[in-house]
Amino acid sequence: MQYLLRYASDLSVNISKIGEWWGGHPVLKKEVQLDIVALASKENNVSSGNQYLIGSCKYTNEPVGTDEYKLIQEYASVFTNGNDTTYYCIFSKSGFTSALKELFAHEPVKLITLEEMYEAMH
Repeated sequence: MQYLLRYASDLSVNISKIGEWWGGHPVLKKEVQLDIVALASKENNVSSGNQYLIGSCKYTNEPVGTDEYKLIQEYASVFTNGNDTTYYCIFSKSGFTSALKELFAHEPVKLITLEEMYEAMH
């Protein structure tokens, strides 16, 4: 969250509030958690809905794949509606699969490695 607030200069939204979210998913009938949920400032929002940045942070030894992106999309559906615009951000210690990188070219998702975070802070 601190990286997004202080160092990420090329985000699709200007963040006004940021935190994590967890709660019940009415379709999956289970508790779900999102590592990052950010709400955009209203002054830059031209749509009638809200703008969200939804994020996932994975500190594993395996590259993150498309399954993680699909999971956070499904979890975000709990509190977003048809008028909202949602952007996605995935942080990974070990990078990303080629399938997720290919999807990144066509979807509103930002992929950030641990190295990129450290470079931005120094």
